[in-house]
Amino acid sequence: MISPAAFLRTLKAALKAECGAKVGPFVREVARRASCRGGAQVACDADSARTLSRLGIIPPDAADAGAEAAFRDFIGQVARATGEDPIAVTVMLRLFSSGLYGIMAEPICGDVPACGRCPFAASCRFVAAMGKSSPPDGRKIAAALLTGGARELSEGELVAFLLNGRDAGPQSVAEAEAFLDKVGSMRSLAADALAGRRPDLSGLDEDRAARLACAVELLRRYAEGPRKSARAFRCAEDFYRHFHLRLRDRREEVFCVALLDQKLKLIDDPEISSGTLTTTLVHPREVFAPAIQRRAAAVALIHNHPSGDPAPSKDDRNITRRLADVAELTGIRLLDHVIIGDARFFSFAEKGLL
Repeated sequence: MISPAAFLRTLKAALKAECGAKVGPFVREVARRASCRGGAQVACDADSARTLSRLGIIPPDAADAGAEAAFRDFIGQVARATGEDPIAVTVMLRLFSSGLYGIMAEPICGDVPACGRCPFAASCRFVAAMGKSSPPDGRKIAAALLTGGARELSEGELVAFLLNGRDAGPQSVAEAEAFLDKVGSMRSLAADALAGRRPDLSGLDEDRAARLACAVELLRRYAEGPRKSARAFRCAEDFYRHFHLRLRDRREEVFCVALLDQKLKLIDDPEISSGTLTTTLVHPREVFAPAIQRRAAAVALIHNHPSGDPAPSKDDRNITRRLADVAELTGIRLLDHVIIGDARFFSFAEKGLL
């Protein structure tokens, strides 16, 4: 078991590496306020007990009273060995274990531990147990990717391999899963990129953040698709396949127009407007001006419903009728108006409404 003095030395170094020079004054101020309240911060909490249990300092199966006594005993040993205020030791341990007080973006020894950032890893029972459980490591993940088994991998395993390559191990997978829990999913990151928002990559070092940003940018480019296509657009499903990744996660309604040539191949697919669709927002001039400029023979209207339900609203029907009238006047064929929801779509043409 790690000695009390070495424990505090390592704990301080870890917090300084995570939080910088501000951690010392912060801990002293919290400890001072706790002392004024009668030392309530000295009590054992579940997060701190979990960390000490992982390090073999508190037995993992200790009863509440036993854990409390073992906790107080160890904090006292640290204070006596180092001359540190026991309340300050407790505050530092809580920072390390729970991220309490908001000074640290993510705790190091949280419920899902960031073992790769932890200086106690070599002494940790949790890390030792993970090493014996043989979950997929980088070599196994690589083999699955190269032999058609990628669909069997979790998103956490894929992200761990993206960030660490063949060095990805159980700790990397746990860290990747904790990161995904924070941001939601890779789909959430891609949705931010598609909407022009900067993805939240906090908690990753510069190299790994750059790798993930690269993957998100590739997802964005794939979702937006090529500006030209060698294939013809024959039905509503063709338009859905082309636009759904681009539009399905947008938080506002986005209206696009597909410009098609005589063979119904895509010339361009500009975004016309974003916001709640009304006849004022979607003006015929904005829709048909690019079609006339690019000499399009036909157009299709595409927009999304952020709710995920593609059923057309009254405004959707009014807009479609108005634009159909304008299309007839210009001699440009209106093929369809496709509303994209979550994994489904509505086609005005297929429903006989055009």
